[in-house]
Amino acid sequence: MARFIELHDAVNDGKPVLINVDWIASVSISVEHTAVHIGVKSDRNGGSRLFSISVKESYYAVKEMLV
Repeated sequence: MARFIELHDAVNDGKPVLINVDWIASVSISVEHTAVHIGVKSDRNGGSRLFSISVKESYYAVKEMLV
């Protein structure tokens, strides 16, 4: 069963967003926000790419939710 965490979109007025932790590829600190990189399947051949979302939570707060 998938596990989700609720974060707040830094670009979209802090609106909440649920993210499936199984799809998170990495979390990094950017200049003003924390960037969450999510692996997304993008084509029928199994290719994929990373989608990034900037969130208001600190890197350390996201880390605590994941570990």
